[in-house]
Amino acid sequence: MRIAVIGDEDTANCFRLAGFEDVRKVKDVEETKKCIDEIVGQKEFALIIISDVLANRIRSKINNITEEIKYPIIISIPSFEGSKGQSFDPIVELIRRKSGIDLKT
Repeated sequence: MRIAVIGDEDTANCFRLAGFEDVRKVKDVEETKKCIDEIVGQKEFALIIISDVLANRIRSKINNITEEIKYPIIISIPSFEGSKGQSFDPIVELIRRKSGIDLKT
């Protein structure tokens, strides 16, 4: 199973330097949606790491993907600029929606 990364230029460069091969640099919402669709369409990916700024812009799409398919798991991470706004943990949200249990982080 493979890991994909979607992020701004700084995030993408950092993950490339760390040795990740499947790194996508995006600039806007449309590029982000296109990358997500491409990666989800390839069955060998188990995890998508996406910067939180981008993830927050396409939150409904990520929620739909998370509801419909088991893999890849999509997690958001802070960008180098730091988190903007409230942090969102897709794993905690998925547990809340599926079980009704609200986990405190």
